[in-house]
Amino acid sequence: MWRKPVTQKPVFRASRIMLLVSALLASMESAGADNPAAQAQPPATPESAGTAKPARRLVIPPIRWWGSLTYDYTQEFSDEDSVSSQLVMGQINASTFIWAPWLAQVSGGLGLAFNTVDAENQQEGEVLTGNIRLNLFPVSRFPFEAYFDHSDSRQNGTVVGDHFTSTRYGIKQSYSPFKSNTRYHFSYDHTTQSRDTTGDDNFDGLNLEMSTQFKNHSFQADARWTENTSNDGTNDNSYRTLIGQHSWRPSPRFSLDNLANLTFTETGSGVSPVESTFLQVSSQGIWRDTANKWLVTGGARLFGFSTAASGTDTDIQSLNLNLGANYLYSQTTRFFGNFNATQTEGSAASGLTTNQTLGVTYQPVPIPIGKWTYLWSTSGSISNRTGDTDSGQHVSAQGNHGIDRTYNLSERSFVSLNLSQNLSTDFDTVNESIHRIGHSFSAGWSYTEGPAQTLMRVSLSDSRSVSGQSQAFQLANLQISRNQQLSTRSALTGNFTLQATRQEDNDGQVTENLSGSGDLVYQHQRAFNVPRLRFISQLRLNLSESETQNLGELTPAVREQETASWDNRFDYMIGRTTLSLSLRVSRVDEKERELLMFRITRLFGDY
Repeated sequence: MWRKPVTQKPVFRASRIMLLVSALLASMESAGADNPAAQAQPPATPESAGTAKPARRLVIPPIRWWGSLTYDYTQEFSDEDSVSSQLVMGQINASTFIWAPWLAQVSGGLGLAFNTVDAENQQEGEVLTGNIRLNLFPVSRFPFEAYFDHSDSRQNGTVVGDHFTSTRYGIKQSYSPFKSNTRYHFSYDHTTQSRDTTGDDNFDGLNLEMSTQFKNHSFQADARWTENTSNDGTNDNSYRTLIGQHSWRPSPRFSLDNLANLTFTETGSGVSPVESTFLQVSSQGIWRDTANKWLVTGGARLFGFSTAASGTDTDIQSLNLNLGANYLYSQTTRFFGNFNATQTEGSAASGLTTNQTLGVTYQPVPIPIGKWTYLWSTSGSISNRTGDTDSGQHVSAQGNHGIDRTYNLSERSFVSLNLSQNLSTDFDTVNESIHRIGHSFSAGWSYTEGPAQTLMRVSLSDSRSVSGQSQAFQLANLQISRNQQLSTRSALTGNFTLQATRQEDNDGQVTENLSGSGDLVYQHQRAFNVPRLRFISQLRLNLSESETQNLGELTPAVREQETASWDNRFDYMIGRTTLSLSLRVSRVDEKERELLMFRITRLFGDY
């Protein structure tokens, strides 16, 4: 009787599975043989020598652990009240792997803190923080990561004020096919931030990415989705976007970049939600000739935007074409030209606008005049524009010249001077023509003595119109910096900037601004000649004043939040124990504040 031949595939598959299991058990035996705990077995008796079977044990991977114990004491003084706080915090962390480092790696930490705040009403509380992270196949073509983190603002010693907690978790997955330049990536992230005053704010983010490359082409696609929700609904919004990019580099002289972007945004703040859609498709190319004389650029851009808010819809679409060219006639002369056309369609206005421009720039080599160097340049352009609301011709020209010189006062010091003047003129067939003149002066001084260096620079400039609209602008700037190594263990660094501006517009309104900032830092790696005692002192200044004068009215500007601060800190290390003592004096909104903080931290484990 005829029978159908029995296939051998199930037998081959079973054989492969048995071989794989045998190899896995063999690896376990080998790992157990290398483990000191596995090697510590009682000697075999003569009776059991012939019958005992080798023991197979699962190897416990090594666990690396470390942690810290911290005590913080903070005392804050202000014009209104005085607040003190204490924080005791312990943190322990560990990391290991499952079976083998290439298979899975696990790390995590746990922190517990107790804090007390002595203010008008004494407050006590516990702070619990923790994190865990899992990495599967971390060195493969398909790594996976999952994480969870819970933190508290008070764990860093910030126990005064409105504190918040943050909980974050998410996953990441990547994949790269074998022998391919393609990569896929997926990630999801969720964050919840909780405050005592405003409640919970939630954030969710989803991201998909793909990129590939072959020959002279490269592609990339991104899809992103984010959503924010708040407890009171004032910060609710959703964001979705899809982005595609393509690049082509057939030769070093030519490149083409293409982009497509579609974005949808929804904002639900308050009682007036807003929905908007954005679309953009663009292509831009660049070409250079072999002699590096010509540079040609060209591209196209399609743009669309629509929004809906309070029952009102707005739609705008536009198509733009542009072409530009630069020709390097010589090392001193360059010609340029461009063409631009835009077609716009929208609910408010529609039409076609064009712009054509031709121009030239000329900049000869510097001319030595004694010990001075004279430089000058000129440029000009002519353009034509067409459109339903604005059509006309425009001619622009400008020229500038200046002299500079460097004085060597000594081998370590020199002074540089620069004086320049520029004149520009703009003629227009429709709009008012404007002619401007400007002057500028700058002087710099540098002094170097061993590792120490001092720099100082002063600059003045004035620009004003000589016809047409009455406009003027003046600027004065002073910069000083000093960097000095006082000894092998101490250094001093300082920076100071002072700037004043004055602007006058066509309506006679004058605006004056005065701003200054400074930073002085002193560091010593062995204060009072005590080993491992470090000291740092930093002084910051931030001043700003502004006045706007119009028909005799003065309006003071809003001051900076912090105008001055002085920080002093000592750090002392004894083995794994670190002691810190800091004092901060600051001036905020014309009010003085002092903050005294003491911290002691003890590290343990395998750092």
